[in-house]
Amino acid sequence: MHKHSEAAMKAGQRRVREALPRLKVEILGNRLPTDIGLAPNTRNGNQMCRHLRMRNIHALVIYSRGAGWLFDIVLRGMPLGVANTIVGGNGKPFASKAEAEERGLAMLRAAVVTATDNTRAKSDMGDDPEANIRWFNLHGCEIQIPATLLEGLDEALAALSASLWDHRLRPTAASASTQLRIRLVEMFGTDTFVPEIWNQASDQAKLQIAANFIQLMAMGHDRYPLPQQMEMVS
Repeated sequence: MHKHSEAAMKAGQRRVREALPRLKVEILGNRLPTDIGLAPNTRNGNQMCRHLRMRNIHALVIYSRGAGWLFDIVLRGMPLGVANTIVGGNGKPFASKAEAEERGLAMLRAAVVTATDNTRAKSDMGDDPEANIRWFNLHGCEIQIPATLLEGLDEALAALSASLWDHRLRPTAASASTQLRIRLVEMFGTDTFVPEIWNQASDQAKLQIAANFIQLMAMGHDRYPLPQQMEMVS
Protein backbone atom coordinates (compact mmCIF):
# COMPACT_ATOMS: atom_id res chain seq x y z
CA MET A 1 0.00 0.00 0.00
CA HIS A 2 1.01 3.62 -0.39
CA LYS A 3 2.22 5.50 2.67
CA HIS A 4 0.11 8.65 2.81
CA SER A 5 0.77 11.59 5.10
CA GLU A 6 -1.46 12.29 8.08
CA ALA A 7 -2.85 15.38 6.35
CA ALA A 8 -3.65 13.43 3.19
CA MET A 9 -5.40 10.71 5.19
CA LYS A 10 -7.51 13.27 7.07
CA ALA A 11 -8.56 14.88 3.80
CA GLY A 12 -9.33 11.43 2.38
CA GLN A 13 -11.40 10.46 5.41
CA ARG A 14 -13.35 13.71 5.08
CA ARG A 15 -14.19 12.88 1.44
CA VAL A 16 -15.52 9.48 2.52
CA ARG A 17 -17.54 10.95 5.42
CA GLU A 18 -19.14 13.45 3.05
CA ALA A 19 -19.88 10.97 0.26
CA LEU A 20 -20.91 7.76 2.07
CA PRO A 21 -24.29 8.88 3.51
CA ARG A 22 -25.49 9.99 0.06
CA LEU A 23 -24.13 6.87 -1.66
CA LYS A 24 -25.76 4.56 0.87
CA VAL A 25 -29.16 6.19 0.38
CA GLU A 26 -28.89 6.15 -3.41
CA ILE A 27 -27.67 2.57 -3.70
CA LEU A 28 -29.88 1.05 -1.02
CA GLY A 29 -33.00 3.02 -1.94
CA ASN A 30 -32.80 3.80 -5.64
CA ARG A 31 -30.07 1.75 -7.25
CA LEU A 32 -29.56 2.46 -10.94
CA PRO A 33 -28.92 -0.22 -13.61
CA THR A 34 -25.54 1.44 -14.16
CA ASP A 35 -24.55 0.89 -10.51
CA ILE A 36 -22.18 -2.04 -10.75
CA GLY A 37 -19.54 -3.14 -8.29
CA LEU A 38 -15.80 -3.36 -8.56
CA ALA A 39 -14.50 -5.55 -11.39
CA PRO A 40 -10.88 -6.48 -10.62
CA ASN A 41 -8.82 -8.56 -13.03
CA THR A 42 -6.42 -10.14 -10.51
CA ARG A 43 -6.76 -12.73 -7.77
CA ASN A 44 -5.63 -10.12 -5.25
CA GLY A 45 -8.46 -7.84 -6.32
CA ASN A 46 -11.07 -10.59 -6.42
CA GLN A 47 -10.15 -11.66 -2.91
CA MET A 48 -10.33 -8.09 -1.65
CA CYS A 49 -13.81 -7.74 -3.16
CA ARG A 50 -15.06 -10.87 -1.41
CA HIS A 51 -13.99 -9.47 1.96
CA LEU A 52 -15.05 -5.85 1.41
CA ARG A 53 -17.69 -4.44 3.76
CA MET A 54 -18.85 -0.88 4.31
CA ARG A 55 -16.89 -0.65 7.56
CA ASN A 56 -13.65 -1.22 5.63
CA ILE A 57 -13.96 1.91 3.45
CA HIS A 58 -11.72 4.42 5.17
CA ALA A 59 -10.39 7.22 2.93
CA LEU A 60 -10.33 8.53 -0.64
CA VAL A 61 -6.87 10.08 -1.03
CA ILE A 62 -6.01 12.31 -4.02
CA TYR A 63 -2.32 12.88 -4.72
CA SER A 64 0.00 14.03 -7.50
CA ARG A 65 2.75 12.13 -9.27
CA GLY A 66 4.88 13.88 -11.85
CA ALA A 67 2.60 16.05 -13.96
CA GLY A 68 -0.55 14.05 -13.18
CA TRP A 69 -2.90 13.06 -10.37
CA LEU A 70 -3.92 9.73 -8.85
CA PHE A 71 -6.30 8.45 -6.20
CA ASP A 72 -6.30 5.61 -3.70
CA ILE A 73 -9.26 4.23 -1.77
CA VAL A 74 -7.68 3.17 1.50
CA LEU A 75 -9.31 0.28 3.36
CA ARG A 76 -8.96 -0.70 7.02
CA GLY A 77 -9.69 -3.85 8.95
CA MET A 78 -9.04 -6.18 6.01
CA PRO A 79 -7.64 -9.64 6.84
CA LEU A 80 -3.86 -9.80 6.90
CA GLY A 81 -2.53 -10.48 3.42
CA VAL A 82 -5.62 -9.14 1.64
CA ALA A 83 -5.19 -5.96 -0.41
CA ASN A 84 -5.97 -2.86 1.65
CA THR A 85 -5.80 -0.21 -1.10
CA ILE A 86 -7.80 0.25 -4.30
CA VAL A 87 -5.43 2.03 -6.69
CA GLY A 88 -7.21 4.21 -9.22
CA GLY A 89 -6.54 4.21 -12.93
CA ASN A 90 -4.20 1.22 -12.69
CA GLY A 91 -1.54 3.64 -11.49
CA LYS A 92 -1.80 5.83 -14.62
CA PRO A 93 -2.08 9.52 -13.66
CA PHE A 94 -5.07 11.66 -14.63
CA ALA A 95 -4.55 15.07 -16.22
CA SER A 96 -6.01 17.12 -13.35
CA LYS A 97 -6.84 16.88 -9.68
CA ALA A 98 -10.51 17.43 -10.50
CA GLU A 99 -10.53 14.45 -12.88
CA ALA A 100 -8.78 12.25 -10.31
CA GLU A 101 -11.35 13.21 -7.67
CA GLU A 102 -14.24 12.60 -10.08
CA ARG A 103 -12.89 9.15 -10.99
CA GLY A 104 -12.16 8.45 -7.34
CA LEU A 105 -15.75 9.20 -6.32
CA ALA A 106 -17.00 6.94 -9.13
CA MET A 107 -14.73 4.15 -7.85
CA LEU A 108 -15.94 4.83 -4.31
CA ARG A 109 -19.50 4.34 -5.54
CA ALA A 110 -18.53 0.99 -7.07
CA ALA A 111 -16.87 -0.03 -3.79
CA VAL A 112 -20.08 0.82 -1.90
CA VAL A 113 -22.07 -1.30 -4.38
CA THR A 114 -19.71 -4.25 -3.81
CA ALA A 115 -19.82 -3.84 -0.03
CA THR A 116 -23.62 -3.58 -0.10
CA ASP A 117 -23.98 -6.70 -2.25
CA ASN A 118 -21.66 -8.61 0.08
CA THR A 119 -23.74 -7.63 3.10
CA ARG A 120 -26.98 -8.56 1.39
CA ALA A 121 -25.59 -11.92 0.33
CA LYS A 122 -24.39 -12.58 3.89
CA SER A 123 -21.71 -14.76 2.35
CA ASP A 124 -19.95 -17.11 4.73
CA MET A 125 -16.24 -16.72 4.06
CA GLY A 126 -15.69 -20.01 5.82
CA ASP A 127 -17.30 -21.75 2.84
CA ASP A 128 -15.19 -19.84 0.33
CA PRO A 129 -12.51 -22.16 -1.12
CA GLU A 130 -10.08 -19.22 -1.21
CA ALA A 131 -10.87 -17.91 2.28
CA ASN A 132 -7.58 -19.32 3.60
CA ILE A 133 -5.48 -18.33 0.59
CA ARG A 134 -3.63 -15.07 0.01
CA TRP A 135 -1.99 -13.90 -3.22
CA PHE A 136 1.29 -12.05 -3.61
CA ASN A 137 1.84 -10.22 -6.89
CA LEU A 138 5.47 -10.60 -8.00
CA HIS A 139 6.27 -8.66 -11.16
CA GLY A 140 2.70 -9.31 -12.34
CA CYS A 141 2.70 -13.03 -11.47
CA GLU A 142 0.44 -14.07 -8.57
CA ILE A 143 1.94 -16.46 -6.02
CA GLN A 144 -0.33 -18.40 -3.67
CA ILE A 145 0.41 -18.09 0.07
CA PRO A 146 -1.50 -20.00 2.81
CA ALA A 147 -3.19 -17.50 5.14
CA THR A 148 -2.11 -19.55 8.16
CA LEU A 149 1.51 -18.50 7.53
CA LEU A 150 0.52 -14.89 8.21
CA GLU A 151 -1.36 -15.45 11.46
CA GLY A 152 0.06 -13.26 14.21
CA LEU A 153 3.06 -12.22 12.12
CA ASP A 154 2.09 -8.54 12.07
CA GLU A 155 2.00 -8.51 15.88
CA ALA A 156 5.31 -10.39 16.06
CA LEU A 157 7.00 -7.87 13.75
CA ALA A 158 5.62 -4.96 15.79
CA ALA A 159 6.91 -6.53 19.01
CA LEU A 160 10.31 -7.14 17.42
CA SER A 161 10.55 -3.53 16.27
CA ALA A 162 9.61 -2.27 19.72
CA SER A 163 12.29 -4.43 21.35
CA LEU A 164 15.14 -3.10 19.18
CA TRP A 165 16.65 0.06 20.65
CA ASP A 166 18.46 0.91 17.42
CA HIS A 167 15.81 1.92 14.86
CA ARG A 168 18.22 1.03 12.04
CA LEU A 169 17.82 -2.65 12.97
CA ARG A 170 14.03 -2.60 12.86
CA PRO A 171 12.42 -4.52 9.97
CA THR A 172 10.81 -2.27 7.36
CA ALA A 173 9.11 -2.75 4.02
CA ALA A 174 12.14 -1.18 2.36
CA SER A 175 14.55 -3.66 3.97
CA ALA A 176 12.28 -6.62 3.16
CA SER A 177 12.02 -5.37 -0.42
CA THR A 178 15.81 -5.12 -0.68
CA GLN A 179 16.22 -8.67 0.65
CA LEU A 180 13.68 -9.93 -1.87
CA ARG A 181 15.47 -8.19 -4.72
CA ILE A 182 18.78 -9.81 -3.70
CA ARG A 183 17.19 -13.28 -3.63
CA LEU A 184 15.46 -12.74 -6.98
CA VAL A 185 18.78 -11.77 -8.56
CA GLU A 186 20.39 -14.88 -7.04
CA MET A 187 17.70 -17.13 -8.52
CA PHE A 188 16.91 -15.47 -11.85
CA GLY A 189 20.05 -13.46 -12.56
CA THR A 190 18.07 -10.22 -12.48
CA ASP A 191 15.24 -8.56 -10.55
CA THR A 192 12.41 -10.34 -12.34
CA PHE A 193 10.29 -13.50 -12.20
CA VAL A 194 10.65 -16.44 -14.60
CA PRO A 195 8.04 -19.17 -13.95
CA GLU A 196 10.13 -21.86 -15.67
CA ILE A 197 13.11 -21.22 -13.40
CA TRP A 198 10.85 -20.96 -10.33
CA ASN A 199 9.25 -24.33 -11.06
CA GLN A 200 12.68 -25.99 -11.28
CA ALA A 201 14.10 -24.30 -8.15
CA SER A 202 14.69 -26.22 -4.92
CA ASP A 203 12.11 -26.07 -2.15
CA GLN A 204 14.65 -24.33 0.07
CA ALA A 205 15.24 -21.55 -2.47
CA LYS A 206 11.48 -21.08 -2.90
CA LEU A 207 10.96 -20.92 0.87
CA GLN A 208 13.64 -18.25 1.25
CA ILE A 209 11.91 -16.06 -1.30
CA ALA A 210 8.43 -16.85 0.06
CA ALA A 211 9.64 -15.68 3.48
CA ASN A 212 10.14 -12.22 1.99
CA PHE A 213 6.67 -12.33 0.42
CA ILE A 214 5.18 -13.15 3.81
CA GLN A 215 7.17 -10.44 5.59
CA LEU A 216 5.97 -7.81 3.12
CA MET A 217 2.37 -9.04 3.39
CA ALA A 218 2.54 -8.78 7.17
CA MET A 219 3.55 -5.13 6.66
CA GLY A 220 0.53 -4.45 4.46
CA HIS A 221 2.08 -4.93 1.01
CA ASP A 222 0.68 -7.49 -1.42
CA ARG A 223 3.05 -6.86 -4.35
CA TYR A 224 6.63 -6.33 -5.48
CA PRO A 225 8.05 -3.98 -6.63
CA LEU A 226 6.55 -1.71 -4.01
CA PRO A 227 4.43 1.19 -5.32
CA GLN A 228 6.37 4.37 -5.97
CA GLN A 229 6.34 7.05 -3.32
CA MET A 230 3.99 10.01 -3.90
CA GLU A 231 5.47 13.42 -4.66
CA MET A 232 2.65 15.44 -3.13
CA VAL A 233 -0.65 14.59 -1.48
CA SER A 234 -3.83 16.56 -1.05
